[in-house]
Amino acid sequence: MNTRGKKMDMTLESLLDVFISTKQTEGKSRSTVSWYRGMLSGFLAWMGEGKRLKDFTLLSARAFVAHLQARTTRYDDHPLSHVVQGGLSPHSIHGYVRSLRSFSSWLA
Repeated sequence: MNTRGKKMDMTLESLLDVFISTKQTEGKSRSTVSWYRGMLSGFLAWMGEGKRLKDFTLLSARAFVAHLQARTTRYDDHPLSHVVQGGLSPHSIHGYVRSLRSFSSWLA
């Protein structure tokens, strides 16, 4: 099986782990690596467990962004903060988009 076939068979969680390892070996700071993991983990949680590369499409990314834009609260599952009314800022949503763009470029 070629490299592409192996990637297609991997779960998105596994691919995220390889992506994070790549960022670490590229010398990215701990905070940058943590930021990528946090942003992309949010997307993977929204996608659901066990999804494969074939499930990561432009449509799924756009649906996730629409989901973020429709949110009416922040810190829903945060261990240290209480739920706050109000949606995510455009800056926060743009962070998710930037992380998805970087992850998809790396996958390509």
